[in-house]
Amino acid sequence: MRPLLLLRPALPLLLLALTACTGDEKTDQGGDGGGEDSGGADGTADGADGAGDGGVDTGPAPDSDGDGYPDDSDCGPDDNTVYPGAPEIPYDGIDQDCFRGDLNDIDLDGYPGGSEGPDCDDGDPEVHPGVEDYADTRDNDCDGEIDEDVREAGPAWPVVVAGRDATAVGGVAGWSAAGALLAVQADKRVSPDTDTTQGITADTDGPDWGIQRYSEERAVMTTMLLSGDDLFQITDLAATDAGDTFAVGALAGTVYFDREAVRTFRTSMGGNDAFFARFDADGEPIWAWSMGGAGAERATTALLAGDGLVVGGTFETNLMVNPGAPPEDAAFINATHSKNAFVARYDADGLLLWAKPFAAGVSTGEVNVNDVAFSNTGDLWVLGTFSGSISPPSDTPSEAVAAVGTSDLFLAKLNAGTGAVLSFTTFGQSGAGLTGTSIGALGGLLFVGGGYTGAPYELPTAEVEDGLVLSVAGDGTVWSARRLGSAGADRVAALAVSPIGELYALGSYGGLLDVGGTILDPVGSVDCFVAKLDTALNPVSLTGFGSAAGAEDCASVAVSPTALWFAGTSRGDLECSLDGGEDTRALYGVSDAFLHRVPL
Repeated sequence: MRPLLLLRPALPLLLLALTACTGDEKTDQGGDGGGEDSGGADGTADGADGAGDGGVDTGPAPDSDGDGYPDDSDCGPDDNTVYPGAPEIPYDGIDQDCFRGDLNDIDLDGYPGGSEGPDCDDGDPEVHPGVEDYADTRDNDCDGEIDEDVREAGPAWPVVVAGRDATAVGGVAGWSAAGALLAVQADKRVSPDTDTTQGITADTDGPDWGIQRYSEERAVMTTMLLSGDDLFQITDLAATDAGDTFAVGALAGTVYFDREAVRTFRTSMGGNDAFFARFDADGEPIWAWSMGGAGAERATTALLAGDGLVVGGTFETNLMVNPGAPPEDAAFINATHSKNAFVARYDADGLLLWAKPFAAGVSTGEVNVNDVAFSNTGDLWVLGTFSGSISPPSDTPSEAVAAVGTSDLFLAKLNAGTGAVLSFTTFGQSGAGLTGTSIGALGGLLFVGGGYTGAPYELPTAEVEDGLVLSVAGDGTVWSARRLGSAGADRVAALAVSPIGELYALGSYGGLLDVGGTILDPVGSVDCFVAKLDTALNPVSLTGFGSAAGAEDCASVAVSPTALWFAGTSRGDLECSLDGGEDTRALYGVSDAFLHRVPL
C-alpha cells in the first residue's frame, strides 16, 4: 500500500532529524547558509543552526530533578518528590503536589489540624473548636476536655432526644407491644439522653427523619434514618405487635427509606406527594409508596387495620391512590375543586383495598381529614374539618353540605372492609370556628379533641384559640363540651382512650389553663398539659410541664395497657416531672424532642 511504501524512505530522514535535535553530534552541519556547529554541550548552544532557512532549535525543557516535569511547571524543580500530582504528606510544611500549599485541613472544616493546628481530629468535619460537646467519649470542641457539658440521663421518663448543634423537632409518638415509637426530624445529629451511641447523623443538605423504638426501660431497641432532599415530614406512626412500623407523611423531591440511602426511595411527581411506608422489626424498609397528583398531597393520619393500614390525608384536584400497582393500572380519585381530603385502606403489601374522597363543595372551601379510629362495632370513624361546604363520599352524586360557622367538623362512618359510607354528618355553630385534631371511641361514645374560636356551645369566647373536647353522638349531636383554655393560644393536640376506659387529652397552653375550675399555671410562655377526664368531660386530674425559658409543643399521644405515651418539642430546659418534683433536663440544640411515659 502507498502509505507503507512512503514511510520507508522517510525513516532515515526522521532519524537524522531526531539526531540533529538532540545536539549530541558536535559536527552537525547547519542548514542552507548556516555555519558549522561549534560543538556546544547541548541543544541550547546550537542557536545558529537553521538560521539560513528560519528554523529554531526546540530542545526539551530542562528537568533538573529528573521527575518528569519541566522546571517551569514544577514547584520543586530540585526535589524529585515534589511535582504536580505527587502524593501529599500532611502537616510537613511542603507542598508535594504543587496545589494550594501544604495539606493541613484534611476534613475541610476550615480548621487546620496537626501538631500546630487547633483541630484535634482533622479526619472528622464535625470535630473542631466551637462545636457543641456531647456524650460520645470524644473531645468534640477541641478544648482538652471530654464530655464536659454532657448531662446525665435522668433515671425516669421522659427520654429527651437532643439536637447536637442542630434542631431536633417533631415528636411523633406511637406504641405497640413491641415498644414505644418516636419520630424526630434531624437537621444534623440527634441522639437520646439514654444512649448517645444511638444517635442519628443526618445529611445537612436535606430534611431527614429518624424513627426510634424504646423499651419500657428507656433503652433504644432500633434506630432508622430516612433521608430527604427537598421537603420531607412524618406526620403519624402505627405499629404491629410483632414490631413492624408504618410511617405516613409528605415528601417532595427524593426520599430514601433505607439507612444507606441507596435502595428504597420515592421521588415526587412534581409538587408535594403523600407517602406511606412499612419497616420490619429491625428497621429495614419492606416497602414505601408515594401518592402523587396534580397539586400538593399529604398523608396526615395512620391507623393499623388488621395486617394493613388505613391512611387519611389531603389532596388537590386528583390523587393516585394505588401506587403499588403497575403504571398502566393507575387509579385516581378526583375532585372539582382544590383542597380536598381522602381516606384509603391498604393491605399488608401496601396494595389498595378501597379509597374515598371528601371533596370541597366550593372553590373557596377546604377539607381536611385529621384522624381515624375504630368504632366498638369494628367500623371506621373519620374526623375532619371543613370550610365553605363539603361533598360527602358517595357512589352517587350528592348535594354539598354548607358549613354553619367559619369552619365546621364532619364525622363519617365507613365499613372498614369495603369503605362503604354508613353515615355522614356535619356540625358547627354560627360565628365559631371548630378544629378537630383527634377522635376517640369508648363503647358507644365518641370524643373529639381540637380547638375553637368564637363562643360555640355556650363556652367562653376565644379570641385566639382555646382547647376543646366534645362528646358527640354518631349523628353529630353534641352532648357536652369542655373548654381547656387560657388567655393565650391553646389546643388539644390528641386524645387517647385507655383499655380501662379512661379519657386523656394532650395539648399545649399559653396562660393560666382553666379546665372546669381546675387551674394550671404554666412554667414558661407555652407549656404542655395532660388532662384526665371522665365520660362527662369533668376533670379528674390535670398536670403540666414545660420550661421557664422556652415554649413546648405537645404533638401526639399513644396508649398502652399500662402507660400513656406522648411526644413533643421543647425549646428550653425542660421541667418534666409531672408531679411537682424537680427533674429538669438541659437543652442541647435550638429545640429538643421528647418522649414521655406516664403510668396509668
